[in-house]
Formats: sequence, C-alpha cells, structure tokens
Amino acid sequence: MGLSGRWRRVEEFAAGAGVPIAQPPLLPSSRLALEGAELARREGRLDAYRERVFRAYFIEGADIGDRNVLCDIAAETGLDRSRFEQEVIGRRFRDELDRHREDAEDLLVTGVPAFFLHGVAVVGARSPGEYHAAFSRILARRAAKRDAPPA
Repeated sequence: MGLSGRWRRVEEFAAGAGVPIAQPPLLPSSRLALEGAELARREGRLDAYRERVFRAYFIEGADIGDRNVLCDIAAETGLDRSRFEQEVIGRRFRDELDRHREDAEDLLVTGVPAFFLHGVAVVGARSPGEYHAAFSRILARRAAKRDAPPA
C-alpha cells in the first residue's frame, strides 16, 4: 500500500473517531519528537506532549522535525524549554531510543501502534472493532489451551 493509500486509511480512522486531520505538507523525521517524548514521560507530561505533537503535525501541518517547533511544543506542554533543548536537542535520549527500536525490530514490529497480548503482536492502525476482535481471539485461544485436558 502506497503512502497515499495509507494516508486515506488514517483519514478514515480519524474521521470515524471525530478527529479532524489534514495531510501534512511534508514528512519530517519524527526522531527528535520521539526523544522529546522520553523526557516528557519522565516529567509526567507525556500525554500533553503527545497530544500537542499530534495536533501540531496532523492539524497545523507543523514540521515536528524542527528543533524550534519542538522547543515551543515542550514549553506549551509544561516542560522546561531550556532543559528540553539541553537534553533532547542535545540528544541525551538517542541511545535509549535506539535500544527501543532494536527491541521492536527483534520482535518483528513493523509499524505503530503495536500491542502485545500474551506474546501475540497486533501491529498497525486498526479500528477499535478490529482490536477488540483480535484481542478476543487471543484471549479465547489462551483460555482454550489452559482448559484443554492434558495430552
């Protein structure tokens, strides 16, 4: 599926959830934004930071790969701008993010979001109904194995 096909799927999911989005004019590197999320998580501001990055990119068309945009977002979400610049723009979380990416690759995670339930991966954007069906099947199989008579 090409980028335009994937984008149509994202638009459909967003519309179904009542979330207004617009295709951003560019596809920036999200690396620094992800490193910023690590600082936000440690500071208890992850939800606000993620929501603001999402809005900046998908609604406002902002370049979330731009250090100044990210520093503004950090300040807007209650993070200390100078600390954000020092730690994130200074790449303090680079190695940690690399380890997370390597762990995901080892688990054959090829997209986001990715969920694991009893060792089974559910990868990629799905509708709530698809997630419910997948998780229900996984749990039913696990219960059947648990309740099966010994061989």
